[in-house]
Amino acid sequence: MGCDRDLNATSSTLQTLSQTLITQRQQYRELQLAGEQQQSQQHQQAQQRATLEAQLSQFQQELTSTQTRLQELAN
Repeated sequence: MGCDRDLNATSSTLQTLSQTLITQRQQYRELQLAGEQQQSQQHQQAQQRATLEAQLSQFQQELTSTQTRLQELAN
């Protein structure tokens, strides 16, 4: 009888550990996905930043060119 109790306790412990492992794997995967999503967002933000910087540079060049033309016309 004592052997059966030990087996039952061991079986219960194994079930608990198995469930804990499953839960931890799910949490790990969720964290992994969150990290991947964050990297993707950072990449998109970097692309947007580069696009905005390029547009700003272009606008500054156009502004300088327009100012030069206005000065030439004023003279």
